[in-house]
Amino acid sequence: MHRKENMPDLVYIGLLGINSKATAYVYLAIAAFVGLSSIYMGFSKPTYLWSVLMFLASLWYYYCMNWVDNNSNWDN
Repeated sequence: MHRKENMPDLVYIGLLGINSKATAYVYLAIAAFVGLSSIYMGFSKPTYLWSVLMFLASLWYYYCMNWVDNNSNWDN
């Protein structure tokens, strides 16, 4: 994604290398799946709980996609 003049750093870093909304949805789905499944697995093996950070990454992708939808446009 090309940086727009009013794009915050958090959004730019979150979408670095992502050029389309479809690709961003794939990253969002993978991060949400890994995050939610690690919460489930964390009940039996606490070492999986560090992967919950992937769920936070899915929230970050959602925030970035929402910002681009409301304030800018996708490259293609």
